[in-house]
Amino acid sequence: SSKLTSNSISNTISILSQRINDIKEELDSPFFSYMSEIPPVDNKIIKRLEKHINDTNCDNGCNDLTYSQSINLINEYINTDDFDAALNEINKLLSSCSENMELKIKKAFCMYKRNEDSLDNLKQTLKYIHDNNLDSVVNVDILCIVGAIQKRLWLKTSIYDYLEGAITSYESAFYINKDYYPGSNYGYLLLEKANIQTDIEICRELFYEAKSIYRSIVKKCRNNYTIDEWAAATLSTAFAVLG
Repeated sequence: SSKLTSNSISNTISILSQRINDIKEELDSPFFSYMSEIPPVDNKIIKRLEKHINDTNCDNGCNDLTYSQSINLINEYINTDDFDAALNEINKLLSSCSENMELKIKKAFCMYKRNEDSLDNLKQTLKYIHDNNLDSVVNVDILCIVGAIQKRLWLKTSIYDYLEGAITSYESAFYINKDYYPGSNYGYLLLEKANIQTDIEICRELFYEAKSIYRSIVKKCRNNYTIDEWAAATLSTAFAVLG
C-alpha cells in the first residue's frame, strides 16, 4: 500500500532526527543555526497524527488488509465466472467505500457478465454506469464494458444509436492504449457500420478505416504479445479483412 502507517512515520521521524543532529555537527550554516533554536516536536502531536492516520487508513472507511482480501476474493469469483458471488462481495465493500471507483467498475463488469444475453440486464447495467457517472470516466476498462454492452444491444436490436455508442467507446479505449481487444471490436463495428451504408463512398471510407485499425492490431500483436488463442483469433480476423 502507498499509504503512510504509524510505524513508517515513527521510523522516518527517528531517521530524520538523527540525520539532522549528525548534519548539525558536520556543517555550519545560518539554516542549521536556526534549526538549533526550534523547540522539539511535541510527542503528543505525533501520537495524535499516527492515530488519525490509522483511523483513516482507507479513504472511505475500509481497512486496507480487509479491503485487499476482499478484492482478491472478488477476483477469484470473477475468474471462475461466479458473478453473483462477486457482486455480493462488491456490494458489501461499497456499503463502506461508496465512492470507490475501482469497485464501481468491477460492479458494472459483473452486472454485465452475469447475464450478457438479457436485454433487460444490459440496459440495467448501462443505467447503473450512467447513474454513477462512470461513462464520463477516462478509463479503458469502463470504456470496454460500455462498448461491449452497446455492441450486444446493437446486435440484438439493430438500433443504430447502440452501434454508434459502441464505436465511440471502443475507439476511445483503443486510442488510449492500442490494445488489440478494443481495437478488434472497433474495427469490427466499423465494418458493421459500412455494411448498412447506402452511400458507397461512406462505405469505402469506413472499410479503409477498419483496414487501418487492423493493420495497427497486426503490428501490435507481432511486436508486443505472446500469441495466445485470443490474439490468434484477432489476427486471423485481421488477416481476413486485410486480404
